Amino acid sequence: MRRLGVEPGRVKDSLSRIAERLGRLKLNGRLLRRSPLSDLLELETLVVGITGKQALWISLREIPSIKIEELDQLLERAEEQKRVVENARVTAAKRSFQPANTHVPHI
Repeated sequence: MRRLGVEPGRVKDSLSRIAERLGRLKLNGRLLRRSPLSDLLELETLVVGITGKQALWISLREIPSIKIEELDQLLERAEEQKRVVENARVTAAKRSFQPANTHVPHI
């Protein structure tokens, strides 16, 4: 962003951090432990973020002053991140929705 002359928004960054922390205060019936769905929800949020990042890199490829090679590397990296997170998400989903008497190892 800085190479394009765009400064990160400190207010937006601070607000997103505060919102993330407030999100942890949700009433899930557990004060000391995480909800069984916490891992799944967090991994699904990561998939959404990575997908959005991929869309940004694709959009930026249309700007002539940006090196396409760099964007292609970022796209490849995002695809690998998405693959890893998606595998973890599927594992978390299986663990979250399994009957109580079976056990799937934690990631």
